[in-house]
Amino acid sequence: MKRLSVSGLLLAAALLITGCASTSSQGWITLIDGQKGLENFNQIGTANWRAEGGAIVADKAKGSSHLVTKNSYKDFEIYAEF
Repeated sequence: MKRLSVSGLLLAAALLITGCASTSSQGWITLIDGQKGLENFNQIGTANWRAEGGAIVADKAKGSSHLVTKNSYKDFEIYAEF
């Protein structure tokens, strides 16, 4: 498996801080489960982001590359496994 660049690792941390999962009156909203695609995200940059082996991975990009959620979230709790 190819390694994420430093910007990719920083992005992953930022995603966790900014809302990879949020709670609602209907329960948890899962944005990344490591199995499905990245349909909840817009890809910015040249990295090839994908779900692979239960994780989100990307090839090395020429410059910075990010995943940005399609929806905005507020008043959220985060549950993450590394």
